[in-house]
Amino acid sequence: MRIYMIGILMILFSGCSTTTPAVTEYRIETSSLQNAPVPKSGCSNKRLKVERAFASNSLMTHSMNYGVGAYKQYAYTQAKWADTPNKAITMQLTNALRQSALFESVLGDHSRSRADLILESSLVEFMQYFDEDTKHSFVKIVIHFTLIDAIKNQVIDTRSFEAKVDAPSDDAQGGVVALNEGLKEIFVQNRVWLEKVCQ
Repeated sequence: MRIYMIGILMILFSGCSTTTPAVTEYRIETSSLQNAPVPKSGCSNKRLKVERAFASNSLMTHSMNYGVGAYKQYAYTQAKWADTPNKAITMQLTNALRQSALFESVLGDHSRSRADLILESSLVEFMQYFDEDTKHSFVKIVIHFTLIDAIKNQVIDTRSFEAKVDAPSDDAQGGVVALNEGLKEIFVQNRVWLEKVCQ
C-alpha cells in the first residue's frame, strides 16, 4: 500500500514539474553611437525637449512582433522587449542628442523645464520581416521627426528617415541586432538634419 501511494505521489509531482522555456528580454541600445565634432551651432544657446515618441499600439507594449511576407504578422513567444519600443527609442534619442552637443541642453519628456525647441517623433515602422519561406529576414525602420518652436508654437521643419538592415541571424536576436543598427543610422541622419536646421 505504501509503495502504491508513493507511486501515485511521484506521478502527481512529475506532472506539476513541467518546465516552460524562459522568455528572453531584449534591449534597444545605441550608446555606442559615435558623434563627430560639432561646429558652432546656431542652436547652442537653445534648450531642446524630446517628446515621447508617438507609435501604434503594437509598439507601446513589450511584445516583439515580426512580419512574414506582405500581410502576415506574428509575435515571438519566447522573446519580448525589456522596455516598450516607443519609450526606449525616446530615451536613446535623448541620450544621442545630449552627446551631440548641438544644444545648450536636451530635456527628457518628463522634464517640467521650459524649452525653446520641441522635437516630436512618430514611429511609422519598427519591425523585423521574413520572406514567405522564413529563410531570410531584415528589419525596416521609419521615423518621422518634427521640430517645433516652443515659444512661437510653430513648426520649423519636418523630416522622415528610413533604414533597412539585413538581420545577421533569422531569429529574434538577429532582429534586435539589426534594429539597433538601423536605429543608429537614423539617429545619424537626424543629427545631420538638425545641424542644417540650426545653421
